[in-house]
Amino acid sequence: ECEEEHPEDMETPLPQLALALADKDLWCHFGFLGLSISLCAGSRAHGDYASYAHWIDHPRMIGVRGIEYMISYDGGWYISQNEEYPYEDLYCHANRWMKGQGYLPRTRDNASAWKEAEQMVCSDLATQDGIYPQSDLTMGDLGRRSKSETDAIRAIMDGSGSDMPTVFDMRRHAYVKCLMGGAGCDMAYCQNFCLLPDHTIGRTEAECSGV
Repeated sequence: ECEEEHPEDMETPLPQLALALADKDLWCHFGFLGLSISLCAGSRAHGDYASYAHWIDHPRMIGVRGIEYMISYDGGWYISQNEEYPYEDLYCHANRWMKGQGYLPRTRDNASAWKEAEQMVCSDLATQDGIYPQSDLTMGDLGRRSKSETDAIRAIMDGSGSDMPTVFDMRRHAYVKCLMGGAGCDMAYCQNFCLLPDHTIGRTEAECSGV
């Protein structure tokens, strides 16, 4: 069901699409875009966000150690060793969704409590409604921005660039996820990371156990 392709909806603003498809989960509707989206649709249907976070466990897959990069942007700074998926560090950090940032409750394994946290996050992000033009609130735009923002982060890391994506950019991404139906999967995934006292992003249970 969540693999049927709907390319005609890629540039439709999500608020408009949500009204037209009120009986459908947009995570499932766009499941053809990738495993992380289709798996989230399944997790949402079963109210099991923790399993999603374990399935999409990039921190475990990319290992523990690498070159340390100090990443500074308008939301603060952090030390990352994540050369594989650098966008995720910024996205999670800017939205304050990692362990150790003190924003999200530690309730990922409790579906109803996590749903409440998701509603809290999306209610906060909804205060930005009207800031972004409708053309920014499409799946096509999300994909293009995610790529260009990833390229910008990589350029910062290799010293060839200077324009870092902003908190505003990362909150836009999160808001789009809310417009799809909720950001609970992304929030749960970001709890695989932690922000340690020295601003290093931890990626393993051993690193994050005391956070």
